[in-house]
Amino acid sequence: MTLNPVRSVPSTNKGSPMLKHYATFSMPGTFFSEDEEIEVKDRIPAHLSKIPKDTYAIYFWDREEAKKGKEVLLGDEKNESVRIIFGTMHTLEEIAKLHGKGSKLYRNIKNNGDGKKKLGILCIPGNWQAYQKGDVVLAHYKDIKSLTEAI
Repeated sequence: MTLNPVRSVPSTNKGSPMLKHYATFSMPGTFFSEDEEIEVKDRIPAHLSKIPKDTYAIYFWDREEAKKGKEVLLGDEKNESVRIIFGTMHTLEEIAKLHGKGSKLYRNIKNNGDGKKKLGILCIPGNWQAYQKGDVVLAHYKDIKSLTEAI
């Protein structure tokens, strides 16, 4: 594990690495997604108390952190979970009917989707994501309360 000095913050950790959990919220950006990460007490989606506006996906990850003097040393991100995506699934055929087989969206889903039956997800904020193996797709933000197991 590589620990990198990043910031000085108060810590009760006296040198031995502690595993911390984080959630990353992805929102559409101008060219790439905008991500906001928060530290969480566990990796149970139902325990998330607030989802930022325009979030289309959430995933969890871990990092070891250790205090060395006044610095907090941060390990690399690890144990990334599956994505939880908020939206509705569409087949490649449905996308062709909506946008045409020549559309950039159709080509992106066809080339980047996972599995034999390529699927696209029309996310709540209006952007599209190609379905990847393991993705959990929820139609509404409130449906996250049904995910009561750690991921």
